[in-house]
Amino acid sequence: MQVFLGIVLVGGFFYWAYWYSKKLERERLEAFQQFAEQLKFDYLGDAPDAPGDTDDAALYLYTHGKNQKTTHLIQGRTETLTVSMFDYKYITGAGKNKQAYQQTVVAFEWHEPIFPRMGMRPYTFTRKVGASVFGGNRTIFESFPAFQKHYWVDGNDPDYLQQWLTLSMMEYFVDRPGWCVEMDGQVVLIYQEMITQEAKNFQSFFDQCFAMFSMFKQRAIPE
Repeated sequence: MQVFLGIVLVGGFFYWAYWYSKKLERERLEAFQQFAEQLKFDYLGDAPDAPGDTDDAALYLYTHGKNQKTTHLIQGRTETLTVSMFDYKYITGAGKNKQAYQQTVVAFEWHEPIFPRMGMRPYTFTRKVGASVFGGNRTIFESFPAFQKHYWVDGNDPDYLQQWLTLSMMEYFVDRPGWCVEMDGQVVLIYQEMITQEAKNFQSFFDQCFAMFSMFKQRAIPE
């Protein structure tokens, strides 16, 4: 009898976990659909390729990990700009070291000017340890140590990035720690690492991403 009850309880738990995960996924889908309608965007659902993931763009997020998956893609277009918002997931490691990373991302694909190749991420303890062991092509901003304390910046031309990132930009991000920005060519990705945005924060998150893109757009290089 006890064995039977144990089987029933275990089976019931797994059924509940499955049901609950499906409930959360359904609520997530509905939240993205409602936000797409609010923005007058299209809801495209799961996508085989992430926005801006091209052979020409070297973006850290898209080249890191394995089993990458783009879900709940919503997208709006004008003649010169495509804006997308979506959940992006990838996996690193294997076995006991396996870890899933998921974040909500806003991608901007501007069809005219060109952005420098740059990655800007929070300067976390893990990155400090990794840099001390493996090194890295970090761009140094000696004139603004507060920014350097909060962010790791890298790219293929450190000298140029030191000039391209203005003091006002660095001050902006010092006041807003925790953001990731990646750009290359005509693509800009903005997100908060390992943070899946709650539906109640969609508008605020989107507005902040758009404000950052607008700031970067003023510094874009004409073709």
